[in-house]
Amino acid sequence: MTRFPKALIMPRSLLLASVVAVISAGHLAAADARPNVLFIAVDDLNDWVGCLGGHPQASTPNIDRLAARGMLFTNAHCAAPLCNPSRTAVMTGRLPSSTGVHGNEQDWHHSPFLKDHSTLPRWFHDHGYRTAGCGKLFHANHGGESASPNGGHGGLQGFDDFSAWDERFPRKDRQLLEDAVRPGQNFNGLAIWHWDWGPIAADAAATADGRAVSWAMQQLAQTHDTPFFLAVGLYKPHSPWYVPWKYFDEQPPLNEIKLPEVLSDDLDDVPDIAKRYLGGPGDLHALLLKQNLWEDAVRAYLANIAFADAMVGRLLDALDASPHAKNTVVVVWSDHGWHLGEKQRWHKSTLWDEATRVPLIVSLPDDSSAKRCDRAVSLIDLYPTLCDLCEIPQPDGLDGASLVPLLKNPQAAGHPAAVTVMAGKHAAVRDDRWRFIRYGDGAEELYDHESDLHEWTNLASDASHDDVRARLAQHLPSEIRTFAEDHSPPNEPGFRPLFNGEDLTGWQAGASWSVKDGTIVGAAAQPGSKPLAWDGNPLHYFELRARYRLLDGASLKIRHRRPNGDSELVSGEFLQTDGDGQWHDLTLQHTADRVQVFFDGRRDAASTAHYADQATGAGHVSIAPPPQGRLELKDLRLREIGGR
Repeated sequence: MTRFPKALIMPRSLLLASVVAVISAGHLAAADARPNVLFIAVDDLNDWVGCLGGHPQASTPNIDRLAARGMLFTNAHCAAPLCNPSRTAVMTGRLPSSTGVHGNEQDWHHSPFLKDHSTLPRWFHDHGYRTAGCGKLFHANHGGESASPNGGHGGLQGFDDFSAWDERFPRKDRQLLEDAVRPGQNFNGLAIWHWDWGPIAADAAATADGRAVSWAMQQLAQTHDTPFFLAVGLYKPHSPWYVPWKYFDEQPPLNEIKLPEVLSDDLDDVPDIAKRYLGGPGDLHALLLKQNLWEDAVRAYLANIAFADAMVGRLLDALDASPHAKNTVVVVWSDHGWHLGEKQRWHKSTLWDEATRVPLIVSLPDDSSAKRCDRAVSLIDLYPTLCDLCEIPQPDGLDGASLVPLLKNPQAAGHPAAVTVMAGKHAAVRDDRWRFIRYGDGAEELYDHESDLHEWTNLASDASHDDVRARLAQHLPSEIRTFAEDHSPPNEPGFRPLFNGEDLTGWQAGASWSVKDGTIVGAAAQPGSKPLAWDGNPLHYFELRARYRLLDGASLKIRHRRPNGDSELVSGEFLQTDGDGQWHDLTLQHTADRVQVFFDGRRDAASTAHYADQATGAGHVSIAPPPQGRLELKDLRLREIGGR
């Protein structure tokens, strides 16, 4: 029997003793034979992989070959159907109801419920592992959102755990290269969010995912004195769906694309609160039908899945050719699923199977047999599982349960049901047969997967299933924690805040403007709508910084409002830009001879104006309400620059 299967069946008391025996003053002996970990995260990948059978035209030979030499968990579910709370749950081993992290803009570092709790890479780092990561792991420091070879928000720098990594690519202070497609210039003609698709003229290795994978392959090729935890975050198939031509060319033609199965009256038995969550992104379904783009979108998603699978293949090839091939645990997981028209929904953020079911494969060294486990499991189970597999004690306070008993026996009983928490108000429970949903207003849904794989028939009102509802309800969190973010702007030398996070004190504002959750919100302009104008002293030369987000087709216009005769006219336009629904950093620098605009730290040449022949007078800064959609602003701060 090989060493690793012995570790699987080692009694826990002996396992812990073995750990203590090899640790001395926090350092491991040179002969540490604990397994390495290759931890591969994929973004927005639903069950459309070959081995799960989610879509008959999905081509994922590399994910499938990993499943052929590991355990495929066919009933795995995320802890939250949204990137940040899901990834926080995976990396902390705690449900969103425990961490209080429910939205993409929350920083998990600020959660009082995670104080002194170690993240997964930090825990491995502190127990003698060399930790290295690249790409999108936490909801931060990733690219991939544009058609450029490196893509991205300019490298989102948010909520990672940088001190946990011995090596991190790209580093926190690195930016990715300039975007080739500016927000609002969509290939598909739909000026909505950053939801776009199309083939790009780029080599796969030059994309953000390609560069991350190449770096990880270099790590795998090296020898190491201590075991490693190598995490690789693939951004695709997250939107926008830009990948090289090759992956689009490999897909069937549009007239052969198979659409997801849908039921015309599927929503008739769904609670009203669930239908309200279909607003916004849910309206995309009607739009795609009108524009005849459903097949086109499905084909683009399949192309991006194929690209992500190719990246997984490069990693597996590198591992197989490395000196670590026989001593590395490989895990592939996705942070949540994705709707492509089911229940008239696109995107994520629902408690139905399309948004919660995810691929999950665990492959153990020296065990090449294919196994399949149909028990319901959760992504929060990964933290305790890896601790057990790598002979590391589990920290206190984990919500997940180790998958090791199921790795030994896929039919083992007793594993807890999977719980998914959404938006800090709603939750779902998934066991081996049933899905039970309870919304914040008390409305419920119940689906029997033995007879209703598509969740088309809500049985919550059927009294004959009251015992099932009662049993599943016991798994719901007794409390869903939340915490308030500090909306104070960054403390930067020379800058003063222009927004207090609570109201519009210091601003002249019309009816289009309001404050919600520490954010200035500009609604679509109506006849007579007034701009939002800062009411401080007139400015000559200054630097303005802010974060902004444009939703539902909104655009941003910022002008320097300066006197013109007896009236104050809005003139001297600094910029006008369309948006992609994500938060971005904006900097305006107005000096004696020019106005410069920076998006996410990169100067935008198209929005730079020169004043070589005339000086601009002093005036106020004003922000126009969007002609449509919604504009959101926060962290506004300003410093005056000398040299008038």
